[in-house]
Amino acid sequence: MARDPLTGDDGEGVSRPGTPPRVPRWVKVSAIVAGTLILLVVIVLVTGLGGDHGPGRHLGAGHTPSTGVLAVPLPSDDRR
Repeated sequence: MARDPLTGDDGEGVSRPGTPPRVPRWVKVSAIVAGTLILLVVIVLVTGLGGDHGPGRHLGAGHTPSTGVLAVPLPSDDRR
């Protein structure tokens, strides 16, 4: 059987000596799926379709986000 000039495959899964092995199908499929997901995330972030995310998202309307520090009043000195 004649060898494929591009891949070196002789039809029986044997390639020419000195050529690197082929990339497995699962690696190609995984790369395509990962690339597609990354592209979708970038599109959502750029277009704003994902909405407003962050800690302020769960606060009520008109509520200003706090710094996490509470103001505690000091006891008054009424001993005078």
